[in-house]
Parts: sequence; structure tokens; C-alpha cells
Amino acid sequence: MEYHIKTYRILSLVISLQIYIGIAKEHPLYQIATRSIHKPIISVGICTKSIGEGNNLIEHSVTYKSKCEGDGHGPKLEYETDGTPYLTFKTSGKEEAGYMPKSRTELAITDPKRPYFQFGKDYYIGFKLKIPDSSAAVAINNSFYIFQLWQCSGASPIAGLRLSPSDKYTDNSTTNINFMTRGDFSEGSTVHFNIQNDKWIHFIVKVNVNPRKGRGQLTVWKNINEVKVETNTSFGYFNKGICTKGKRPPQHFRVKFGIYKNFEKNKNFIINYSNFVVGDTFDSVIIPSENRSSFK
Repeated sequence: MEYHIKTYRILSLVISLQIYIGIAKEHPLYQIATRSIHKPIISVGICTKSIGEGNNLIEHSVTYKSKCEGDGHGPKLEYETDGTPYLTFKTSGKEEAGYMPKSRTELAITDPKRPYFQFGKDYYIGFKLKIPDSSAAVAINNSFYIFQLWQCSGASPIAGLRLSPSDKYTDNSTTNINFMTRGDFSEGSTVHFNIQNDKWIHFIVKVNVNPRKGRGQLTVWKNINEVKVETNTSFGYFNKGICTKGKRPPQHFRVKFGIYKNFEKNKNFIINYSNFVVGDTFDSVIIPSENRSSFK
């Protein structure tokens, strides 16, 4: 009898462990502007063209460094009525210091524990994006990044999210955006969307950066029950000479988001981000209030 009791207890323990492991939550690598007990804060100082001098975001004991150029204002932390934090990136369109070729206000993931993300590995990046009508109602040029994967100085982004170029908008209630990739063998927009302005739109992006032909992957999910677009394409640089001083490109990248574009006088732009989450699995970047199965 004692033997059977011990056997049942062991089986019960094994079953309990299997159930526990099966429902265990997968944790993201980074959580930015998320609603939790870890309140985000913006550090003191001024956001400048030297990364990390001021206006950095601190959340979950991680510092996300800011960088500003031209008419870019430092990132600002704001809150929805339900307490959900979000980040505002803004440019003024004012020539405050003479000639300004670039408008920049960005945050970068530069965690000392993981300063870069590696090529050839799956990463998932989830975020909510809102573009106010006022930003979409003006003309934009062909270099307006609001999210980018950056490989090295001197080289253009290897992937990113851009506002599509237009001479003018006839309807400022929507904005055309495109996810793009770039590398030694190819360059171009791969996924296009027309999104509603002044409304939070949820995206999940899977990237596996690989500069070899056909071995990289970019997959984009848009909102609940809407769109999944998958492309297999090479992106990222491998050939020598693309980076500053002609060095061979490192096989890793950084994640940046905010505004990076050519300066446009008297035109101000605002981009809002919330729930910016990076992980190495799909489940780790799902917002708790969202339905996982509807994204698949």
C-alpha cells in the first residue's frame, strides 16, 4: 500500500509539473511603455546628437538611450485615461540652429547585457502605433523612418517602417506605411499598409536577418483578425566597405524607434508608440489584453 501511495504521489507531481510548464508565461527580452508595476520614467537632461546624454527612458531597470538632431524634441512620456503609458516623438519644423539636414528623435535599445541582436536568429517585435491626423496631413519626403534596424555607422538601415512618400494627402484620415528591407543583394519595400490615423494599430514583426540570398525572413501581423504577410528575402550587409572607414559589417544590429527623416521647414510631425515589446518567441510579445490565437 505504501508503495502505491508513493507512486501516485510521484505521478501527481509529474502531471502538476507538466501542467505548470505548459502554461508558464514566456517573458519578453524588453518591455517599453507597458502598463505594469514598473513605472517608466524619462531621465533629466537634454536629448542631443550624442546618444544617451539626456531624456533617456528607464523602465524595468533598463535604460533606453535617446538621440536627437535638428528640430527633434526629446521623447515624452504620456498616459491614456486607463493609465497605459505611451511615448510621443515630435519634430517642430523650426530652423532653430540654421541648416538642419536631418530631423531625429529616437530611442535605441543599447542594454549592456545585450547591446546588439544577432543575425540568423528569430526576434519578435510587437508595438502599438498611432499617427495623429496633423502628421499625415502634410507632405512627406521619401526618407521618413519611424522604426529601424541599424547595423553600422555610414550605412542605411537594413530594415524598418516608413511613412510612404506623397506630394500631398487628399485624405488626412489615413496614412500609407511600408515595412522595408535592405542588404547587399536587394532593397525595397516588402509589406504595405494603409492605416487609420488617430487610432492605435497593433503590429507584430518577426525578423531573421541574413544577408545571404533568400535566407532572411520578415513577417508582419497587423491587428486582431486582420493581416499576416510573410516574405523570405536577404537583408543585412556582409560585403566590406559599406560601414564607416570601410570596415566589414558586424553581423548584428540595434533596434531604434521614433522619428528619423530629412528636415522639412514649417512641418511638424508626431508619432506615438505604446507597448513596444521585444522577445525571442511570438508568445512573449503578445499584449495580455490581446488574443494570441487571432494573430496566427
